[in-house]
Formats: sequence, structure tokens, C-alpha cells
Amino acid sequence: MEFLEIVGTVLVVAVVVAGLLWLIAKRARLGWAFWLLWVLASTMGLLAGSFGGFVGAYGVEEILPNYGNAGMVTAVGAGVGILQWLVLRGRVSRSGWWVLASMLGLAVAGFVSTAVELAGGPPAIPQNAAVIGFVGGALAGLMQWFVLRRQVSRAGWWVLASTVGWAVLGLVAEGMIRRFLTFGVGLAGGVVGLGGVTGLALVWLLRQPIPEA
Repeated sequence: MEFLEIVGTVLVVAVVVAGLLWLIAKRARLGWAFWLLWVLASTMGLLAGSFGGFVGAYGVEEILPNYGNAGMVTAVGAGVGILQWLVLRGRVSRSGWWVLASMLGLAVAGFVSTAVELAGGPPAIPQNAAVIGFVGGALAGLMQWFVLRRQVSRAGWWVLASTVGWAVLGLVAEGMIRRFLTFGVGLAGGVVGLGGVTGLALVWLLRQPIPEA
């Protein structure tokens, strides 16, 4: 199967999963069922964003040479944010901002990383997937904290959960880039970090709503 066919297949599956999440997420119990939906949403968002980003990276390169990887990272943030929003809607008010926060957090990390590399910065830092995941996860988590802070107690813990989840994903991606891991193992590691860790944190937080005045 050619690469574009794979991309198309992944995007179609992501749309189908998005439709299912739209229908059943509101009815899921705030426990393991919700956690599994969150893991599924994060995984499909990651896949759709990654494969869509591969295609979009070429367009970014035409406009901003050398920034194609940053464009792909932005697409990953957007894909994950959109699918996660489908799980959050109805449970968290103004959850639409979640998508923008996820996309902007990863975008800033990706574009700044590339800029540092082009400026001749420390070679061990720029374009390192683990660093981008750590910084992007922290930035996205901080912006998402603004969505959660008036609705759940201890919302600040979400920043830590987002940072750890994206950092684990970045570490796994870096291992894949260096050919230490197969794609299957890498994807599993990313799912555990991005979906599993943040999902557990979110379930815990949503069980502690701030009482209405």
C-alpha cells in the first residue's frame, strides 16, 4: 500500500472514531470507560495528526523552508486536541479552547526548536522529539489549565500530567527516530504516555469539581 493510501485510510478511520466519540462520550461513566475513550481519542488523534502532518509538511516547506517538521508537530497537536475535545465536550465548559491550546503548545515548541537549530544553538536540544514533547506538553497543559481551573479542584496538576504525557511520547518518538524501537512498540509507548497518563489525571480531576456558588 502506497503512503498516500495509508494516509487516507488512517484519516478515514479517524473520522469514523470521531463520529463514535461524538455519540458515546457524553454517556460514558467517569471511570475506566471514560479513560479508555480518552486513550482511544488520543491515539487516533496522534495517528491522524502525524500522517496528515507528513503531507502538510511539504506545504509548510514551500512557505517556510526548513520548518516542515515544525508544521508536522503542529498538526499532531491539532489532531490530538480535536479528538480529545470530542471526549471532553459536555463535561467541561468552553472545551473548544482545548484544541487551540493543544495545537499552539506544540506549534510554539516545534517552531522555536527549529529556529534555535537554524540559529546555531546547542546541537543536543533543537529538533529533539523528547525536548519538543516536554516543552510542547508543558505549554499546552498550561493553556489547558485556564480551561480547567474554574471547573475542577487542583487543576494545576494537569500541567504536570500534560508535560509528562507528551514527554513520554517524545522520548518514544526519539527512540524510533534513532531506530531503537519498532513502530508498534513506539506507538504503544506513545499511547501509554499521552493517553494513559493524561487520562488517569483527567479522571481524577473531573471527580473533584468546584462546587457552584
